[in-house]
Amino acid sequence: MAEIENTSSSDKHLRFSKTKDFLNKMLNIRKSDTQYLKYYMIALCSFIIILIIAGNFKIGYAISINNVNVGFVTEKNETYAMIEDLKKELSEYQGNKENIILNASYSPVIALNHNFSKNPDEIINNVKASVDFYYDAYAVYVDNTFAFGMESKNLADETIQAFTDMYTPEGEIISIEVQNSVEIKPEKVLYTRILNKDEGIKILKGYGNNDELYTVQEGDTLWGIGIHNDITSDDLMLINELETETIVPGQKLRITNVEPLVNIKVIRNITYTEYQPYETEYIYDSSLTKGTNKVVQNGSKGEKNINATVTTINNHETDREIISETIVSEPVKNIIKVGTKPKPKTAATGRFMRPISGGYVSSAFGSRSRGYHTGIDYALSYGSPIYAADGGTVTSAGWGGGYGYMIKINHGNGYETLYAHCSKLAVKSGTKVAKGQVIAYVGSTGNSTGPHLHFEIRKNGSYLNPAKYV
Repeated sequence: MAEIENTSSSDKHLRFSKTKDFLNKMLNIRKSDTQYLKYYMIALCSFIIILIIAGNFKIGYAISINNVNVGFVTEKNETYAMIEDLKKELSEYQGNKENIILNASYSPVIALNHNFSKNPDEIINNVKASVDFYYDAYAVYVDNTFAFGMESKNLADETIQAFTDMYTPEGEIISIEVQNSVEIKPEKVLYTRILNKDEGIKILKGYGNNDELYTVQEGDTLWGIGIHNDITSDDLMLINELETETIVPGQKLRITNVEPLVNIKVIRNITYTEYQPYETEYIYDSSLTKGTNKVVQNGSKGEKNINATVTTINNHETDREIISETIVSEPVKNIIKVGTKPKPKTAATGRFMRPISGGYVSSAFGSRSRGYHTGIDYALSYGSPIYAADGGTVTSAGWGGGYGYMIKINHGNGYETLYAHCSKLAVKSGTKVAKGQVIAYVGSTGNSTGPHLHFEIRKNGSYLNPAKYV
């Protein structure tokens, strides 16, 4: 059985012959001693099994082409057939190509799992990469520099046209100009430089094998990747042909701007609508209270239709010339009256003050042993004055059951305050009160164990924690 020269000194690849020599020395077996043959084979098989199980090894074949290793396979039949087909394919070109020799050898081998190819196509690609052979093809030159090869001239023409179409925007085309010298020549082309249509377009767009790539990490965003690599997220989307900004860990992204090999200049005629912003005029009105605005006239944008010629190079606009403008509508000014009249003292300020002077918090807002407390209790001397926390209108003043004598004030915008357990009331329902005005006096009426003020703030009927507002 043929044996291939192993180019690596690593002990990962152990040949049967070396294993056999090793066992002969260790067991001192003589091939002529048939009485030891049985033990020899058992030891050999056991040794191989131990290697396979303990070391993640596999038994297979090392494949060499012209004494160059091109990979390892577990089954050689399919790979053998594909290499034979490749030989036939090459033989068909022998008349018009360099003389190509493919000497293939298959040697039994024990090797680590990861050294084995996943499918025969990998081996065939390695074979093609190991042997330089040329096909009669059509070479595409850009500015007298070889770019790539194509199997036919028609395919080369289609590729160049498809690239041109990609950089031809919509609109009434006036002219299309390829700004570089592009030639298609019949000649011998290295197999690995003969591309399909999609691969050819990528080369024309400037994507090469040496592009700098970035592997997306957990938590990465296009914006963040762009900041660290001095490239905009829009350019990242463009050069990576992304339709959305969604990226996933492990994804490879080009992070260098690419320059197309060919520049396509397009001049086109376009018609579009342009909107003009409107101005806002403020009129100060002493009949309106401060903080009150009134719209007198709603503004609207102006509109005009524009006809222009636009020049682009590879879809980047380089020039725009306005041919004509037609006004559809003029912008309409937005007019707003702004109140300057001082607010009355009884108007709400929007901020609450502490409703008593002195005292201390005897029971906070929230859960407590006797149930949920809907306000704050302030303990202080009997008869101490109680002040309106903000301006507003008294909506209730009188006996409130468990609240005792109480007052409720509406401050607008859904806010109201309640003052309970009073000894005496100083205002009645319907009275407009100013912030800080005395409205009642501390007492212990209703469900109360001593002189204090129970103070509540409500918003649209919901209880709020007064400690956050006063």
